[in-house]
Amino acid sequence: MCLLLSHVQEGEGNGRYLRALGIRANTPAAFWFSDLDRALDWVEDRMPERDRFEDAPEPGLRDTAFFAGLEENEMATLGTLLQRQELDHGDVLFREGDAADRVYLIARGSVSIKVQLSGENRARRLATFVLGVFFGEMTVLEDGCRSVDAFAKGSQVVLYSLRAEDLAGILRDHPQLGIKPYRNLGRELTTRLCITSGALPVPE
Repeated sequence: MCLLLSHVQEGEGNGRYLRALGIRANTPAAFWFSDLDRALDWVEDRMPERDRFEDAPEPGLRDTAFFAGLEENEMATLGTLLQRQELDHGDVLFREGDAADRVYLIARGSVSIKVQLSGENRARRLATFVLGVFFGEMTVLEDGCRSVDAFAKGSQVVLYSLRAEDLAGILRDHPQLGIKPYRNLGRELTTRLCITSGALPVPE
């Protein structure tokens, strides 16, 4: 176990004060980070769970949240529309402003989501999505552009993607099948909204 410090730099006020107190003897400078994002990235890159996500076999897609409840023949129909993509650590999946035209499902590794804030010289970390999670789901609800950046995390990242126009075509041509991913999408969005709302402070 080690202690990480955020918003601390050796040459600045807090860093000089902590060094004077002898903190560096127990917490080396390598564990001092200028902000929380860098500290969290350090932890994510080293936590044991990461190896589990990277080394685990690819999950059966029909067992993931986006395709839950599909029959074998329905999954076979959708399977012809899925596009597989392999990325290395640090590869850019998309950038803010890119066309938002598909939803992604993580079959191996993880994906880091970041946003560039005005006045800051680096992107702010928003979330890290892991094995079995889908993201980019707003693309199936409305046209537009990406509002964040997405980067691969892990020695091998495997994604499957489904274009919004293909999913809309399935709903049009096979409504009983097409409604199932949309239903799962609604459930996931509701869950994420509840989590986000629970993390917000309650107004006094």
